[in-house]
Amino acid sequence: MSRFMATVVVGGVLAMATQAQAATVKLPNATPAASAQSFASRYQSPEVLRPAVDDRQIQQIINRVRSDADSLRRTMDATRPRPDDEAFYLIDDVVQASDHLADHLARRQVIRADVDDLLRRGAQLEDAIDRRAPSRQVQNSWTTLQRDLDSVASAYGVN
Repeated sequence: MSRFMATVVVGGVLAMATQAQAATVKLPNATPAASAQSFASRYQSPEVLRPAVDDRQIQQIINRVRSDADSLRRTMDATRPRPDDEAFYLIDDVVQASDHLADHLARRQVIRADVDDLLRRGAQLEDAIDRRAPSRQVQNSWTTLQRDLDSVASAYGVN
């Protein structure tokens, strides 16, 4: 009996098995090669995304997202100071997501979830801004931020 153990998932149940037992695990209705490939593809780490522009350009866009978010916050403070407003928290979320994306960009580990997270937070911010009947200045600041979020989506080929 082999002393080496392997972790396998069978029917959604995590189990420990010897290497010999793990090698015999088959997925229903599949050849052994297809079973191994299917099993591996479901549990691999996400694919790293590469932007259509160079890293320096995407970093500039991310920096603009941060500065545009700060500008939006200042504009909202000046036009209608409501620090308990949900939009202020969502601006923080956009900045946090852009920081996370920038960190992963520096380590060349950007995955689709990083980009999706930033865009999702931007969409939530847009909804919050629309609910508060924004002034023209807030709308202009949001449009600038939205343009840069669209640039991030375009650079990574995400809709």
